[in-house]
Amino acid sequence: MTVIPVYRDFLLYKKGLYQVYPKNHKYSSGHAVKLIGWDVKDGKNCWLIENTWGPEWGEDGIACVMTNMDELQIERFTIAPALNNEQIENAVEADI
Repeated sequence: MTVIPVYRDFLLYKKGLYQVYPKNHKYSSGHAVKLIGWDVKDGKNCWLIENTWGPEWGEDGIACVMTNMDELQIERFTIAPALNNEQIENAVEADI
């Protein structure tokens, strides 16, 4: 899970690689989204994030946000569980 700032064009996102454009209006509140993985789009690495706005937003509710540029501050504010070696081995054995 991560919290992102919301820009005007993010509300209208439909498909492709999302990047924040200069001079884009930023709303004052943040928005929680689920980080579900990564992919390559248009030859560039991107984070796959799932939004709660339903399948009409983005590509069936999912957006591809450019990585390594701190777009939407994903690299800065993502929360993920940290597992110890025993938990990892148990998860692998259980095929989770």
